[in-house]
Amino acid sequence: LSKLSGGQSIYNSEFEDENFIVKHNIDGIVGMVKNKNMPHTNLSQFYITLSPLSQFDGLFIGFGRVIKGMRLIKRLSEVETYLQRPVNKIEIISCGQYK
Repeated sequence: LSKLSGGQSIYNSEFEDENFIVKHNIDGIVGMVKNKNMPHTNLSQFYITLSPLSQFDGLFIGFGRVIKGMRLIKRLSEVETYLQRPVNKIEIISCGQYK
């Protein structure tokens, strides 16, 4: 999680940390990226862990967990990249709303 751009939230700017209840002790944790890893600088950019990352506990806000589709996320993590961007175009072409 390095230099960020964009990421404006519905609160117009960065917003406060909510809590650190969700631990990063398994893969598939969904969390919010912070600006410069500083407290109370949450943005509208998110991450999904691909392995346990206990070093994120108390630093980044985890707020959920992938419950279906982790195999696809791991496949996406293997896509060839250049400068942290996919070499080939990746699109979500058909999706629904989880109920």
